[in-house]
This record gives sequence, C-alpha cells and structure tokens, in this order.
Amino acid sequence: MKRSLMVPLLMLVTACGDDASSPTDPSATPTPTAGFSTLTFTSTVTGSPVAEANVVVAGAAYTTNTDGVITLSAPAGVGATIDAAAPGFLSRVTAVRAESTFTLWQIPTGADTTFVRQLAYNRAGTPEVLWRPAAAAINLQLTGDLASDPTVRTAHVQAAAMATALTGGRVRVDVGGAASVTFTILLNVSAQGSTTTFLTQSGGTILGGRVEYASLAAARTTRVVAHEIGHMLGFGHAPSGLMCPSACGVDTFGPWDQDVFVSMWQRLPGTAALDNDRGVGARSDASTGVFNCDIK
Repeated sequence: MKRSLMVPLLMLVTACGDDASSPTDPSATPTPTAGFSTLTFTSTVTGSPVAEANVVVAGAAYTTNTDGVITLSAPAGVGATIDAAAPGFLSRVTAVRAESTFTLWQIPTGADTTFVRQLAYNRAGTPEVLWRPAAAAINLQLTGDLASDPTVRTAHVQAAAMATALTGGRVRVDVGGAASVTFTILLNVSAQGSTTTFLTQSGGTILGGRVEYASLAAARTTRVVAHEIGHMLGFGHAPSGLMCPSACGVDTFGPWDQDVFVSMWQRLPGTAALDNDRGVGARSDASTGVFNCDIK
C-alpha cells in the first residue's frame, strides 16, 4: 500500500445484515414551528429503540427509557445541541433540526470503533469526514479494450450486483447505465502494479471519478472490481474484509461492511469522525481522493 501525500489543488491521496428499518437518506425538511418535548433514539442498523442511552440536550442530562425516549424538562427547538452515548454505538454529536427521532450509529457485532473509523472515515492525508454518494445510481463506463472484453464486463456486472446488494438497493450500481454519478473505467499499464481509483467529492458528496487498472487481469477479477466500487460508495481501507488494501483472502462484502454502509447512508455527507454532524453545513470543500490499491 502506498503512502499518502497531500498535493496542491486539494488533490488528496490515500492508499488504498440486512436492516429491518429501511433507513433513508437524511434530507432537508421544513423546520418545526415549535420545540420538541420528547426525543427518541433508535439504532441505525435494526431501527430498534436504544434504551439506557445517556443524552445531554442543551446542557441538561437524561437517560432513554425502554422505548428509547427522553422527556425534556423544557422544549428543544431547532439548533439545540444533542450529545448521546450508549454501549455498542458511536457517540453522536448533533443538534435538533426538523425531526424528534435520532439514530445512533450501531457498531457491527464483533467489530470495534477502529474498524468503523477506518472503513467510513479514514483516508490518510484527508480530513476525517464522511464521503458517500447522494445519488441513487452509479454508472460504470468501460472504455477502450475493456469495453469489448467479455470477461471484464462479466466481472464488473458481478461486482456491481454485489455492491448494489451491499447497499440494500439504496444505491444501484450499473455497467453502462444512465446515472448522474459516473466512473470511467480504463486500463493503465504504466500504473506500476497498483489499481487506482480517483474519486471526486464536494462537501462529502461523491460526484464521480475514474478507475485505472494496472493490468487486464485486475480488470477481469471480480474481487478487485468490487473493492474499487467500495471506494465509490465512500469506503476507505479497513483492517480486514474486502476493503483491506492488499490481499486479505476475502472475495465479497461482509455483514460488517453492510452495517457500516447502512449507518453511513443515514448520515449527512461531511459528517466528522466519529459521528459529529453539528457543523456539517459549514463544509463545502471540493477535492479528489486517490486510492492506490495493491489488492490482486
């Protein structure tokens, strides 16, 4: 794995369970006309209430009941600060916006905060903020000799299906389809053995980019293709699993990857590590991340 560098013009370089609640992408909604008297806290993964969570709202401390609810001593209006923590979840730093229900990011069973941090936030040489697509579809555009190679196409179709399943259909990945987010796929034999994904983002929203395979063999390997699509979905490199930056003996996305993506999808692009979206509206930086991957 290559060492990350910061270069001019904001070019940032880094080496490379199904949920019951069907959570949706957070979006702007009308602000309430009055404050909330109760707030509810649920899991990003299961949608179940989070009991015994410690919550501080505008400086006042509460503990959620078995329904994940706190009753406030005074109504909380838009902008009221919220800090929430519970075992097995990331500590959330947020504020009241337009809804009275808040999700807590559930750490995958058997994983830890290091895994979540590296997969969702850590791209060495870049600020630790959440990058993810906001669009519902990603298009893989094969070019040159890759476009006419049936084995390459098969590998990309298979990997695209794996990625779509990972997201639970929230993001559809297609080969040659129509989408506002497009990644150009090409062969670059001068890449010295590393497959490289270039990913353009603005304020944490992934806008598109390209993948350069260093060899035809890499472009024909479903595992390699799926790894690169993982970057398109906002994943960095993890210490284990398919998003491990080198050969880790894994061919598919796993339950931990799925749980992390489901939680990422419920967070605004630009959310800071580990789960702080209180200042997300102030982030509008644009950059290109470069993921050098030694996976074979």
